Amino acid sequence: METTFGDKPMPKKLVRLFAGLLEDEWAFLDEPWPMCPKIKTFHRSEFKQIKRIQDMKAALMKRLGPIPVFFFLTKIWGKHYFPGPFNLLENGIAFLYFFVAGETMDSMSQYMPKSTFHVIYSTFLKVERAMFNKEIKRCFASMFSSLEIRIRTSNWKNPPMFKHVTIMLDGHDSRASYGEDKAAMYSFKLKKSGLRTQVAIDANGMVLFASKSAPCRDNNDGKMLLEMGIGKKIDSMDCVALDGGYTLHIPDLLEKEQLEEHNVCFPVRKKRMQPLHEVETNFNAMFGGFRSMSEDTFGDLMKTFKKFNNKEIDIPTHRAWMDEGVDYPRERQLALELTQTVTVQYKLESGLELQRMQEEFLGLDVASDDDEQMSNADDDNSSVASL
Repeated sequence: METTFGDKPMPKKLVRLFAGLLEDEWAFLDEPWPMCPKIKTFHRSEFKQIKRIQDMKAALMKRLGPIPVFFFLTKIWGKHYFPGPFNLLENGIAFLYFFVAGETMDSMSQYMPKSTFHVIYSTFLKVERAMFNKEIKRCFASMFSSLEIRIRTSNWKNPPMFKHVTIMLDGHDSRASYGEDKAAMYSFKLKKSGLRTQVAIDANGMVLFASKSAPCRDNNDGKMLLEMGIGKKIDSMDCVALDGGYTLHIPDLLEKEQLEEHNVCFPVRKKRMQPLHEVETNFNAMFGGFRSMSEDTFGDLMKTFKKFNNKEIDIPTHRAWMDEGVDYPRERQLALELTQTVTVQYKLESGLELQRMQEEFLGLDVASDDDEQMSNADDDNSSVASL
């Protein structure tokens, strides 16, 4: 997180707000792995291992890093038990890998039976969708920002004319090579098939929420804005900055979402056969310059994500999911064995080294003790003889 902007240091109140956010929402980084969700019975005593599960883990470590996977497995996936021949944690690894690697239902059959993965997929995205969706939305809404943080950050960073703008929204096209008909997927930005997603960020570059992804050709920014239910995602004191691609849809948006005009900020649209006034032209130029401050975030979301994924700052607990055969603990006494394998391995190695040193130390002492005992015995014998 930036603590200075230009020559302006972050306000102390904002520093305290971020400290409170970390304490309230990110304490899981210091917590052990949660217990396995309780079920009435287990239909087998031993689980099978997913084929090439370590390859999946390696791919997730490379693409995401340890903490995002740790978060998903501890705060999201573990809220429901997924029955089947494989352990719960590895099911979660496979599910996350499916999306990160861009696999298909058919291609996942190289790792596990297609029917088994389909059950996992359907359980998360259909059967238990409401529960998982509620928690994911809560995380988006509270883990990275708050209304007060957005307002104070915008007042600190934004140009004088746009200090009231707390959120920026833009469409992000990503490459897609499966699913819909290619013609319907065509993106003019990518010059190839793609999916479009509306992404909202605050002045700190934090992603606050996103729309459903849709084929690019038939889903322009304005249409997706009307369909994403933005009125339920922002506060009445938020103001969303939108570029010219949304302008025609603003009246419909305000009516549909019951928003006020001050909840959106957008450039002045030129009327047919009527040039813009100088004031309008200047406003558009300044607004364009302000919007360009966020283009790097919209242009490369992965780079922004990498910045905040804490790859360098993690502890062994965060990497425990990489260990072969690891699962959620089912008994309290097994928590350390199952969730802190790396730490235990380090302790074992350190213990062996200390034991070797102790044996060497004791070996010297034993010899000294033997010599001392022999000397004492001779003295005792002499004393006995003298008696």
